[in-house]
Order: sequence, then structure tokens, then C-alpha cells
Amino acid sequence: MENRIDIDINDIEIITKKHEFDLFDYFCENRNADGFVYFVCGHGKFTDSYGKEYPITDSSVVLLSKGDTYRFLVDAGCEYITSAYTISKDASSSLASLPRVFISDEFTTVSLESINREWQTLRADSYMTCKLKLLSWYMHLISAKSFQESPHDQAVTRAIEFIHSNFKRNFSASELSLHCSQSISHLRVKFKHELGMGIIAYRDKLRITIAKEMLSNRLFSIKETAYELGYTDVHHFTKAFTKYVGISPGRYVCELTK
Repeated sequence: MENRIDIDINDIEIITKKHEFDLFDYFCENRNADGFVYFVCGHGKFTDSYGKEYPITDSSVVLLSKGDTYRFLVDAGCEYITSAYTISKDASSSLASLPRVFISDEFTTVSLESINREWQTLRADSYMTCKLKLLSWYMHLISAKSFQESPHDQAVTRAIEFIHSNFKRNFSASELSLHCSQSISHLRVKFKHELGMGIIAYRDKLRITIAKEMLSNRLFSIKETAYELGYTDVHHFTKAFTKYVGISPGRYVCELTK
């Protein structure tokens, strides 16, 4: 079987949005869970366990790990989403290259706001939905990081960002062309030259990468995975999965139990 990125999210304790009307001066000596803090708005600084300081501005995201010591010092009026959950130990190598603090892109902004809204619904399935969205977000961060380390044509970079934000739906060529300010014919040539595959093939491969994570967690059925990732039915999902993985999703799940 192919190597995969080992990430799992467990024991989600809290996801909530807060507004600090006074100076936000918070010191944590020993964090008890993994998670993130996303500043919808705010200006100040974050100091990590080693005393290194990072600026906090609007749309800053801070990734935190269990056991961290840190401090936030942010001006009054900041608004942020904070969370606490457990990331599997196997994920450490996959997440090691991610920055501690970064400015959110469109996908991250939409994802974290959506995760927060979903958690507040308190529906029976909100835990599972948030888990799926968190997994998808981490997959996006890892993929985006790899693209930043490999220089691409600007239009191709914009195309990659668009695909990662819209991979669950069958977007049109005209939508992508407009987003990249490039004719679709030129964009297709550039994309194929730099990535070695077509635009739709890239989107499908991204879907299957996330599908493997969902099935590996054994919390989503094959049917649930197919519909969550935008496939119209299980047959089309199975066909695509088999094409990229080499075995059917049913066989993939069976292999995981051995």
C-alpha cells in the first residue's frame, strides 16, 4: 500500500469564539491539549516556549501542542477562535514542517469559522463533522506548505489554492480561469508542465488522499466518505479510488485491519 500522511483528531474538548474587550494577556505554563488559536482580528505578539516572539495580526493562526508553554499579549478588542483536542502521535512527523504562526489563507479562514459554527450547533453529528473538517484543514496546511517550498508559476499557484478550497465540488473551467486571470487553455498547459498531471486529475488525487485518511480513521463508511468528498455515488468514488490507490476502498479498509 502507498505511504500516507498519518493524522487523526480525537477527544475534541472545545471550539469556541471569544472577544476580549481589555488587553488579552494570557500565560500558559503547560498546555493540556493540542489545538489552534485563530485571531479573526487583533494585534500583539505570541511568545513560545523558547522565548521566541511572533507578531499577531488580523487572521493570524497559532498552532499549539500539548505541553507547550507560551504567552499571548494582544491589544484590547481582539476576537479569536480557540480550540483543544488531541492529535495522534503519528501525526508529529507530518506536522513538523508547519510554521508555528502564520496568516490564514481563504481556505483556512472559511474552514475555521465553519468548524466553530458547527461545534456550537450541539447536534448529534457535530463532533464527527468537526473532526472531518479539522482533518481536511490539516491536510490543506501540509499540502500548501509543500507548494510554498516548490516555486510555481503565479497562475498555477492560484489554481492550486482554488482547487484546495473547492475540491469537494465539480467546479467549472470558467470559474478557475477567472480566478487565475488566465485563459483555461494556457492554464492547463502550465499546470500539466509543472505538476505532471491535469487540473481535474490533481483535484481527484487530492480527494482520494483525504478519502484514505477518512477511511483509515474507521469512523466513516465508504458511502459517507464518497458523499462528503463530492462524489455523486459510491460507484464513481470506487472507480476513482481504485485508479489512484490500486485497490478498491473496501479492500483498502480490509487491509488496514490486518
